[in-house]
Parts: sequence; structure tokens; C-alpha cells
Amino acid sequence: MKRFCILILLLISILSIPGFAAIDLKVQGSIYSEISSRPGNLLSAGSRVKMFSELTRSGNYPVKVRIWGLNQKAGHLNRFDATSRLNLENIVDWIEVRYSGNLLPNGLKATLAVGNVEIDYSPYTISLIDDALSDYPSNYLHHRGLKLSDLNIAGFSTSSFILWGFNDPLKNVIGGQISRQLGGTKLTGTIVDYRWRVEEVENKVIQTLLSNPNQKSELAWQQVQGIEVEQQLGQLGHISIFIGKQDENMFLKTDDIVQQKSINVLRDYEWSLPLEEEWLLNLGYRKIPAGYDPLFRDRTPE
Repeated sequence: MKRFCILILLLISILSIPGFAAIDLKVQGSIYSEISSRPGNLLSAGSRVKMFSELTRSGNYPVKVRIWGLNQKAGHLNRFDATSRLNLENIVDWIEVRYSGNLLPNGLKATLAVGNVEIDYSPYTISLIDDALSDYPSNYLHHRGLKLSDLNIAGFSTSSFILWGFNDPLKNVIGGQISRQLGGTKLTGTIVDYRWRVEEVENKVIQTLLSNPNQKSELAWQQVQGIEVEQQLGQLGHISIFIGKQDENMFLKTDDIVQQKSINVLRDYEWSLPLEEEWLLNLGYRKIPAGYDPLFRDRTPE
């Protein structure tokens, strides 16, 4: 009920802003029949139902609100040989308001988004996308944030953001990306920084672990840095080099509380060569350390 009250107040405030186009209501749904084999000689069979509605509005301030009625995810199947009764969930899982235009009276164009924002810098640093319609979503949608993107300054394209929703107002993620095109070369730098924004963070983390007997670990901070170089080679195709570095400070609780700091470096090299109109040759090499695991990396199985 609280979520619906917030949604109604939001829509009323949006409707009161002049210069908006009409609100579009879209209702979609699907029913899947699935038979799959899983490890351990397990056979899964049944049907899965999805149903949601979206309220969208165009104009200077685009708006998107999505309400789920049913969302049976992977593993939640109805049996073919049984009658199932499903209760409507009525869960609002996406509210986003955007503005694209001048930030200052004299210019400085950019896009400002608040609410459920998408931040897709790299699958190795942060890939926060709206994948709720996927059968295997990333479960990142409970985070909210503020994102500034499409900002061009002195030939550099920049983006920055802040995310919250970590069960504590003192925790958040801030980051950004900057890129520059120089002829056939493109350089991109990325930083994503998660931490407790308090002094003496180690003492704060230790007290948190001591006050929660069932909690076995707590991440004090994690910083991910990435640099990518892309080069066009004409008829020889395209090469890209990506290097990511993850620094983190983790506290583990066993018989005692142990601090565990780590640094992991990921390397990804790829060469792409078009052969014909519908053929592309990709050759690549990746070295991903076992400890390289950013909070918002792309976890799609490959």
C-alpha cells in the first residue's frame, strides 16, 4: 500500500508539470512452457507466467513506471499436471524520471536521470541494466540512484552517478566514466567506488559484525578501475584492450574477525576482423582472477 501511495503522488506531480505529452499505458504478459535438464540428472518441467504494466510519458521529462502483477522467475514453475492459484503481486520495481537538455541557461547539454537508472559502462566494471524481463535477472533493481550522462566537455564525453539502497544510508556507490575519440583511437577510463562513507570505517564494520551473530562477512570498501583502448585498423579490423583493477577491503568472521585486503587485475584483449557482410572473425584472450568480482558486474552465464 505504501508503494502505491508513493506512486500515485509521483504521477500526480508529473501530471502537474506543463509541456508533457499524454501518458501511455502498456500491459504485457507471457506464458512459458519449459522442460529443462539440470546438473545432477534433475529434470524441470512446468509453465511460468509473467504479467506487468508500464506507464510511460515522453516530452522534456520522460517517465517510466513499471508494475508487476505476476513474475515467476527461473525455478518458479507451475506443474503441468496440477491446478495452480497465483496471487497478484502488484510490485512497483521501476520508477525513473529523466531530463535531456541544457543544464545551464547558456547551454551545457546533458541527460539527468533519477530513480531506477541504467549504468552500463562495461561487463567487467558495472553493468546495471533493466533485465527484469530476463528469466535470469541480476537482482540489482532494488538500488536507486542519480545519473548524469551525455555531457561533452572539451572533446571528452563524461558520465557520473551515485547509487544507494544498501540497507544503510552511510553506504553508497559513486563513479564515472570519461572517454575521448582521437581519430581511429578511442580511450575510455572508468571508476566505481563502493564504501561506508564514515570515518574509522574498520571500527564501524567490526561493530556491525559483532552485533549480528549470523553475519559472516562485511565489505568495508571496494574500488574498481578500468581503462580501455580501442583502435580501428582499416582493412585489418579492430582491436580492443581492457584492463580492470579491483581493490577491496573485506572483513571475515570465524573464531575472530579477520581483515582481508586484496588486489586483482583483469585483462581482456580482442581482435575483430570482418570477413564478408555476414561473417566476423573474433580472436581474444581473457585472464580473469578468481577474486575479481565487482558488485555490479555482468553475471550472465557465458
